[in-house]
Amino acid sequence: WPFVLNLLSDKETFVVSAAAGLIEALATHVGSFMTMRVWNDVWPRFKTMLDKLDSADAVSALSRRGGSLVGTESAYTHSHRLYRSMLRTMTASLSGEMEVRSRPAWEVLIAFRRFLHAAAHEELQVCARGLYIAMGRHNEDAVWLILTSTASSPGVPHLKHLQQSKWDMQH
Repeated sequence: WPFVLNLLSDKETFVVSAAAGLIEALATHVGSFMTMRVWNDVWPRFKTMLDKLDSADAVSALSRRGGSLVGTESAYTHSHRLYRSMLRTMTASLSGEMEVRSRPAWEVLIAFRRFLHAAAHEELQVCARGLYIAMGRHNEDAVWLILTSTASSPGVPHLKHLQQSKWDMQH
């Protein structure tokens, strides 16, 4: 397990992508065994990777351009594959009846909400909706608060600091 986790920090993007794919497969097919490992060991690394991918996508020729666009245009880039694996891994880790701690759950909901934007790649939107539906089974109030605050739905109380008017999330 430590060897697999170390691969998430490799310098080669294809190695990181393959490691994320392996963790996704383990979380999907051996869910109950992997649940706590994903939340304790993998999520902090995914969180760091998301920050690095934001920086890399900012200079990538394949990234979607513009202030409100998210991710890459091509489903064949390493960053797209990583995003997809991260979304699917976190979704698979929610399939059991375990208690999800509030802070990591909140971090996951904040980090992946960008993929609900209408301009995000369609495949990533589908994966993100699956994640939010799965998280809703564990903490529907947090999901509701983050989504309504991000979309800034009129007439609904929300947290101003979460508002992202540049993202179209009304759907």
